[in-house]
Amino acid sequence: MVWFLPVIGYLLSLIGVIFYVVSTATNHWYERTVFFSAENLHVVTSEGLWKIYTEYVEDGVEESVTLGMKGLKGYIHLSRACMIIACIVGIANLILAFVAYARKADPVWVQMAGLTLCLTVGSVLTATLWYGAEVEQYSRMSDTAAFKFGYSIILAWVSIPLVVIGGALLTIKYEN
Repeated sequence: MVWFLPVIGYLLSLIGVIFYVVSTATNHWYERTVFFSAENLHVVTSEGLWKIYTEYVEDGVEESVTLGMKGLKGYIHLSRACMIIACIVGIANLILAFVAYARKADPVWVQMAGLTLCLTVGSVLTATLWYGAEVEQYSRMSDTAAFKFGYSIILAWVSIPLVVIGGALLTIKYEN
């Protein structure tokens, strides 16, 4: 087969795993905006896997509060664990694929890395879908707040097809 397909697969997987890490490390999985017209108070909350950041704007004066994650809900623990596993396994398999391809080792090692990268997508899917479903359920209980997904969870969603396509290209047979 063509020699550059594993290289393209590696680059796509690399971009996808970088998106995994950025998504896991940042705190903008969802954003909630509440406006209280009687008090002229505007509250913006951004939540991630590690912190909750709340910004209050009252009569043009801003105040920011960052809260720790004490008393976490179960879905946040699950999402954290799945994303951390995906990051660790993804990085390890990128290293394996790079070393095996650079040393012109048996192509089975590169193919194994590609298959395992495709399997990390299951972990990211579990984390993002469960988190999104819980946020959606919570948003239905509130009439005064506007919810939207943040860039962190969107990066995780974008990484899924990148890693699937990249991992699939790594599994294609090629000649050394």
